[in-house]
Amino acid sequence: MKRQFSILNLVISLVLYLSTCSFAQQKGLLWEISGNGLTQKSYLFGTMHVTDERVFNFPNGFKSAFDACQAFAMELNLDSAQNPTQALALMQYMMMKDGRTLKDLVSKKDYQKVESFFNKHSPNVPFAMMSMMKPIFLMSIVEQAKPKPLGARDQPLDKYLASLAKDAQKPIIGLETLQEQMQALDVISVEEQAKQLVKAIKGAEKMKKNDKTMDELMKYYLAGDLTKLYQLSQKKDVKPEAQQALIIKRNLNMVDRIDARIKSTSVFIAVGALHLPGEQGILRLLERKGYTLKSIP
Repeated sequence: MKRQFSILNLVISLVLYLSTCSFAQQKGLLWEISGNGLTQKSYLFGTMHVTDERVFNFPNGFKSAFDACQAFAMELNLDSAQNPTQALALMQYMMMKDGRTLKDLVSKKDYQKVESFFNKHSPNVPFAMMSMMKPIFLMSIVEQAKPKPLGARDQPLDKYLASLAKDAQKPIIGLETLQEQMQALDVISVEEQAKQLVKAIKGAEKMKKNDKTMDELMKYYLAGDLTKLYQLSQKKDVKPEAQQALIIKRNLNMVDRIDARIKSTSVFIAVGALHLPGEQGILRLLERKGYTLKSIP
């Protein structure tokens, strides 16, 4: 069971990382939700799954908005996702079918490179087991292996916010289930996943202390410039079917659940910042349901 939990933690880390890779079109990280018959305001906050100290410099209105809300919502309730029943159920999503392994998907040279990387950076999980997993579930280890910025905190921003909610004894709401997030990943073929895994490892091995793309992403996030974040993310080659499953469908599901919750109680909602913008982003989808969204400086 200990090994299952170790693998599950990798999955959760991946999901939270992927949640920062959606898209954008407005300005501001903290938004007030009102109107449409609400008797209490709720708030929406864009996060990043990073430990960089700079993302913990919250907007001026953050504390009052957080304290005013009776409940806290995030994409995935990590506590409920880590119970033993969930861990066993998720194994079917994590493993490749028909006895395939990473050896069937990449060249011998690339396989040796991947094996060497994971033996170095994840020695506690046998690579023989990891090679049977869908490659996308290994991407979080590659991210974790990258150099940490000076002054980095022990936990990323989204987990920190969840700990604040626990300390304040606010109920924690999951806007998605872990199974839903895992099923969304199945739209990406294992062949494409393997290709991206090898590419990521080669990039991580060459990467110096500063990652130009991450520096650019951080600059726009700290400025609350969702338009620039959106434009930067659009440079990536995302196939329409993947965008539909990983972004649009997830946004639609989360907005429906936000809509149901905020009608009965005030909720502080924290989701990946790039889920907020664009015509299919959470901000616009909430406006279409009749709510008024106001950026809080």
